[in-house]
Amino acid sequence: SLKTEPNRTTGEIAERPVSNVVMMGMGEPLANFENVVTALGIMLDDHAYGLSRRRVTVSTSGLVPAMDRLAERCPVALAVSLHSTFAHRRATLLPRAARIDPVELVELGERYARATHYPIQYQWTLLEGINDDDEEFDRIAALLAGKYAVMNLIPYNEVPGLAFRRPSPARCAALALRPDYADAHNNLGTALAAKGALSEAVAHYQRALSLAPGL
Repeated sequence: SLKTEPNRTTGEIAERPVSNVVMMGMGEPLANFENVVTALGIMLDDHAYGLSRRRVTVSTSGLVPAMDRLAERCPVALAVSLHSTFAHRRATLLPRAARIDPVELVELGERYARATHYPIQYQWTLLEGINDDDEEFDRIAALLAGKYAVMNLIPYNEVPGLAFRRPSPARCAALALRPDYADAHNNLGTALAAKGALSEAVAHYQRALSLAPGL
């Protein structure tokens, strides 16, 4: 079982000078809501770090109603761990995440995006034979059609002893380049984050499409 670490204090969160902040890979930030929001306030304060809200991103697995509270208290950019459009598959991949249907999660994300005027960054770790099939990506295109959103496709970094595998470079690139994203859903941007061996083939490919014109 995973060991639970104590919540970080406001000082620990905000102690290092930075130019960009992404609160990710540190547990669920929104479960430590008050300390995180206080730290964000310091980062945004002109008399402290003075960061733009666009340079500060909080990641969440979809903690409700903390997403709405964040929009009200400290409307920074938000990244949402999606990883599957199927509720049962997402629950398997994110066993500690709130049990929320991906359709409902995207609707909550859209509400946040429209309230804050920042596109939601949906995170999708590509796992060979698990969430890299055409059915998933047909559903993604439909689910995010017209949404104020960016999809970040992140090829899995393999870990010895775990069964998960990274899709081939060709498969990752094909998913990021699917024409239906550009042709039918021009509000959906996709980005492929490439690391390690994958960089030889796709090298930080990023595709930027117009995001919700008029906002």
